[in-house]
Amino acid sequence: MAMVINFPKNLRTDKKGIEFLAFLWGVSKKIYKGRIIWNLKYTKKIETNLLSFLGLIARRMDSRNNIIEMVIRDSNGMTIKVSDNILTRLFKKYSSNKNKLLEYNFLDENNSKEEIEILLLKNLEELKLLYYSDIKILLSEFIANIFMHATDKEGSMSGYMTDKDDILISVCNIGRTIKQNIESVNEYKFLNDKDAILWALKKNNSTRNKEESGGLGLYLLRKYINKIDAEAYIISGKFFISLSGDNCFDENDVNKFYFKEEFEMKSFFPGNLITLKFKNERNYVFNNKVYLPRIDLL
Repeated sequence: MAMVINFPKNLRTDKKGIEFLAFLWGVSKKIYKGRIIWNLKYTKKIETNLLSFLGLIARRMDSRNNIIEMVIRDSNGMTIKVSDNILTRLFKKYSSNKNKLLEYNFLDENNSKEEIEILLLKNLEELKLLYYSDIKILLSEFIANIFMHATDKEGSMSGYMTDKDDILISVCNIGRTIKQNIESVNEYKFLNDKDAILWALKKNNSTRNKEESGGLGLYLLRKYINKIDAEAYIISGKFFISLSGDNCFDENDVNKFYFKEEFEMKSFFPGNLITLKFKNERNYVFNNKVYLPRIDLL
């Protein structure tokens, strides 16, 4: 007998949306050699940056010899059932912008440097963003964290452009949470996921050795979103926090910041989902030979 999972009418990067994704993982991870039906018959909207997590769920289900079928409406409003190219179909249906950076992109150590450069240099460049260089650095950091900290050294990235012309880009990995990663490396003990996230967001707190090269850390996430007036969401374990550019960084007290929103979830999110939200502000001189320095991504 197939397990039917009814998707919500709207799947957004908010409390209800993240709770649903955690629930979806919780029920799906127990199934082997089964048949799972994702029922999106009445789903009107999906913020496709959340494909980053849906894609990893689908990948884990496939590795356990499960079959995922999707019930969805086609362009004529007719209900159809499909079992192939599920993520591609979801992106085409729910995303208004078809830039390849926003598609579901699976990331692991088999990705060549050239492949990631195409993703972050060519595809990101095509959006002609005013803060292209800053956003490139942040996304490079998120990807570096996957290769350094994720249990399986794999993750994913996808994006979404809202009706209000905001862009959301999410990077996700399944495996150790921020709390689990810090505790395994530094032997700290935190009471909860919130305390671990707070620790990671402060300057000079890192799980890297001094000899290690790598990304910039969550501390500079605060600095960059303050610079470009963006927002960030961090979901890890059972905790969700959001940061706003106007209250997350103070040059005079670099470890002073406030959460825009925070809550403990009912379900456990089995890894980390970091989302960057920023205005689709265009750099109109981009094509008039404004050259930005290249950086090493791997």
